[in-house]
Amino acid sequence: MMTRTVVVLAVALAALLAGCVKTQTAADPASAPASGKSLAQVLGAAVPPTSWSPKTGVDWWESFVNGNPKRDVYSPNNQAAREAIASELRGFGYTVRVMDFPAGAMGVTVPTTTGPVSVHVVEAVKVGKTNPSHAIALGGHYDTQTATIYGAYDNGAGTAAVVASCDALSKVELDRTLVCLLFDGEEVGTVGSEAYLGYLNAEKPFTLDWYLGFDMTGMNWPGYAWKFYAWVGDEYGESLFPFVNATLHDVLQYPIEGVEAFPFNDRNSDEATFKSAHVPTIRFAGGRTASTYDQYHMPQDTVQHVYDVVGGRANFEKGFATVVHSAYTLAWMLDATTLGEITADSSK
Repeated sequence: MMTRTVVVLAVALAALLAGCVKTQTAADPASAPASGKSLAQVLGAAVPPTSWSPKTGVDWWESFVNGNPKRDVYSPNNQAAREAIASELRGFGYTVRVMDFPAGAMGVTVPTTTGPVSVHVVEAVKVGKTNPSHAIALGGHYDTQTATIYGAYDNGAGTAAVVASCDALSKVELDRTLVCLLFDGEEVGTVGSEAYLGYLNAEKPFTLDWYLGFDMTGMNWPGYAWKFYAWVGDEYGESLFPFVNATLHDVLQYPIEGVEAFPFNDRNSDEATFKSAHVPTIRFAGGRTASTYDQYHMPQDTVQHVYDVVGGRANFEKGFATVVHSAYTLAWMLDATTLGEITADSSK
């Protein structure tokens, strides 16, 4: 892939004086060594601003979670949930389909007591401008664990973060194809993402260059005491970690007290499916482990409980905004470079 050269937009003087327009500096990744800046710093200076609203994103989270309880795999409620996701993503201008993987296909397993059933994946696609055969994917699971009812944090919050990040990214031009994925069946063994990977391997609609995963996000800095974490898949940790770390701390200027990245991933959700296929992955979450959350896989994982824990909706909005802003920034920057350029920069 040819690296994108960022185009500088002309800005009206009146708008600048009014503080309405955020200026951008021309950024060519090849200039990083000459400037003495890291690749992340050079690309970060050119990330376009976004008008995405945390209030809108959290409104949708509340509506989705409260309106679609018991999203268990193979259940009738699961259908309504995936239709709600698909409708929202279509509204952002994506080409959306609900993919159906029958029982037994591509490794999908089902309870022996059920009849013919399927696992589903909501796929939303925005074709890239100059390199459409390569893609960046953002994904998370929308199904609930059987002991839960609403699954507000696990993983309604991650679902909403994917939807909100894809909302923000729909407004900017990308060279690669952008793919937004919401998976069924994570709670019974990541079968939805595994089925989708089987489809990619069989049909080869594009080469997946990056995968950003969201599971249990939003209960984190700056609205809550937990850190916001980003885990880099182990295989590419040595080269990708410096880039992610610099993005979070040098570009976005988040403090280490509130945000931390790791050059490994000791969590396990749908990103593990893509990691196993040698795709560079980044996993986002609030809280170091799943069990840090007192209602993990428990009946009281509700919107109200999340608000009670973090001290109100306003605090959750702050943490949720950190997730989406980080994902938006990293996705745009990853689209503007290659793994080879990142690796070369990290070895300097």
